[in-house]
Amino acid sequence: MKLTTKMMMVAGAVSAFAGLATADSDQGRAYAADLMSDAQSRASLLADEGTSMKVYGYTQFRWMYNSRDDAPGSDSQDGTTGFQARYTKLGVKGDINTNWSYNVMGSFNRSGGSFGLDDAWGQYRFDQGWSVRWGQFKAPLLREELVSDTNQLAFDRSIFNAAFSTGRTQGVQFMYEADQWRFKGMLNDGAVELNSDIADESADIGLTARFEYKGAGDWKQFEDFTSWQSAAGFAWMIGGAVHFQTGGSTFQNNAAGKTDETDVIVYTIDGSLEGNGWNAFAAFAGSRVDPDGGTEADDFGFLIQGGIMVAPQNELFARYDVIIPDGDRAGDEG
Repeated sequence: MKLTTKMMMVAGAVSAFAGLATADSDQGRAYAADLMSDAQSRASLLADEGTSMKVYGYTQFRWMYNSRDDAPGSDSQDGTTGFQARYTKLGVKGDINTNWSYNVMGSFNRSGGSFGLDDAWGQYRFDQGWSVRWGQFKAPLLREELVSDTNQLAFDRSIFNAAFSTGRTQGVQFMYEADQWRFKGMLNDGAVELNSDIADESADIGLTARFEYKGAGDWKQFEDFTSWQSAAGFAWMIGGAVHFQTGGSTFQNNAAGKTDETDVIVYTIDGSLEGNGWNAFAAFAGSRVDPDGGTEADDFGFLIQGGIMVAPQNELFARYDVIIPDGDRAGDEG
C-alpha cells in the first residue's frame, strides 16, 4: 500500500513538473515573438522603403609575360614572367531609402598587400533625373576608366587610358540623366587625388565635365564594353569630356612649401556601337600641361577596339592604341 502511494506521488510530481515546463516553454515562445515584433517595428522606423546593403568583392589572378625593349644605357631585363594578383577589392554599397545611396570600397595593394580606400561616397537623388554625389570617386572623364574593372573588354585597361585618365579624386558631382542624354559635372581637387589631405593636393581647384548622347538602345547597355548575343538590339552612343585644373596657391608639405603654378587641361571624345553579339569603341584624347616657367607639353592619343561573340560565353576581341607625346618635352627622343 505504501509503495503504491509513493509511486502515485512521484508520478504526480513528474506530471506537475511537465506542466510547469510546458507553461514555461509556451511563455518563452510568446516572449520571443513579442521581441521579434518589437525589433521589426523598430527596424521599420529606422529603415525606409527601399533600404538595401550589399557586401561585394572581386579579384583578378593571372599569369603574365611582358616583353619590352631595354631603355638606352640600361641593363634591365627585356622579358618578365610570373603570376600576379592584379587586384583584389572589397566593398559595401546600398540604399538608405529611395533617395539616399552610398558606396565604400577598398583594394589590397598587389605589392605588399596593404589595404587602401578607393571609393567613399554618398549620393542623393532628386526628382526629374537630377542627383548629387560627394566624396572620393572617379572624375567623369574617360569612358574606359568609368566602366568597372569587371566589365572591360580586355583583361585590363589600355595604355591610352593610363596616359590620360584623371583617376580618383575628391569633390562634389552633379548629374542629370534623360532618355537620350546625360551630363556629369564635378568640382574636385584635381587629377589623381586619391586619399589626399588638403595640405597634400597638387591643384587649387579642378573642374571635370562629361556629356553623352544615346542615339539608340538603353543606358544599361553601355555599362560594359561587351554585347552578348542575347542583347536588346542595336545601340550607339557618343560622348565628350574635358578636365581643367590649376595649382600654385595650395600649401604643400614639402621643402618648397607651395606647388608650382601649373595649368592642366585634358579633353576627349569617344563613340560606342553595340549589336547582337558584337561591339566597337573608339576614343581620342589630348592634354596640355603648362607649368609656370617650364615647357608646355601637348600629348595626344587614340584607341580603337572591338569584339564579337563566337559562342554564348566566348568572345574574340582586338584593341589598338597609340600615344603621341610632345617632342619638345625634356628627355624626349622623338
